[in-house]
Amino acid sequence: MRFWFSRSGDVSLKEQLVTQVVLAIASGDLRPGEKLPSTRQLARLAKVHANTVSAAYQELESRGWLTSRNGSGVYVLSPADRDRQTSDLVERSIADLVRVARAAGLTAADLRARVLEQIDAEREDHFLILEDEAPLRDMLAFEIGQALQVPVRGCATADCADAAALAHAIPLVLATRRDRAERVLPAGKQAIALQLRSVQQSFAAYLAADRNAMIAIVSAWSGFLDRARTVLIAAGFNEDAILLRDPSQHNWKRGLSTAAAVLCDLRSQPLLPRHPRIIAFPLLSDASMEELRSIARTLHPTGPTASAVSGK
Repeated sequence: MRFWFSRSGDVSLKEQLVTQVVLAIASGDLRPGEKLPSTRQLARLAKVHANTVSAAYQELESRGWLTSRNGSGVYVLSPADRDRQTSDLVERSIADLVRVARAAGLTAADLRARVLEQIDAEREDHFLILEDEAPLRDMLAFEIGQALQVPVRGCATADCADAAALAHAIPLVLATRRDRAERVLPAGKQAIALQLRSVQQSFAAYLAADRNAMIAIVSAWSGFLDRARTVLIAAGFNEDAILLRDPSQHNWKRGLSTAAAVLCDLRSQPLLPRHPRIIAFPLLSDASMEELRSIARTLHPTGPTASAVSGK
């Protein structure tokens, strides 16, 4: 994949590289197990110092994004081993259940009936987003709820340890937060990992615009503001002409009318004043949304509406 770097401004080359690699992994542009260019290769291609690339790789490895293999190179960390362990645990649990049932004298029909009763008692009727950043949680709930017309709630990761919070819920978590959620979720409960949309692909069609034009970025989530700004600066846009606006702040509409374009997330779009050039970006990748769409067909909504509901 291609990396962009801007040598002017207050965002270091290392920070630009770290941000772009994290976004590429989160959005699926870089897949688990994929090999990255060597330090020297990337330094030569991007015309940056090898020490900058090395420092960025080291930070990404310490944060659990990459892994080094002696004599082989740097790779995106793969969850394959973790997934195999989960599958093995399920198989062992099923085998143990069958043995216990037989020892208790239950017939196959009895066991099947009890399993079905348990499944029916735990039928899911809504999605539950596990996310500690409330603005991001609300954005995801809005996006999923509007697209699929199903109930969506949310809670902080620590709160999902409470069985009541998980009742009849299908937990969702960003792939970048999956490990933390799995440490808190009760045994046997797994969260569906969501992939973010590729920022580079989303912005690609607009990067040929006048690099000195004033661009406004609007979102209540600081992550959207920071990452969009980083990508624009790395692509050569004038950082002094980039406006950052948070709808939760006072007087946030100031200057929007003078911007050549307004970039925003889907939840912020309805809040914006009329503007000839509003570009709204979904957070989730098409693959994740399609997976949720398929799962949504199995839900059994019990509430009066299918609109998104933000939780705690």
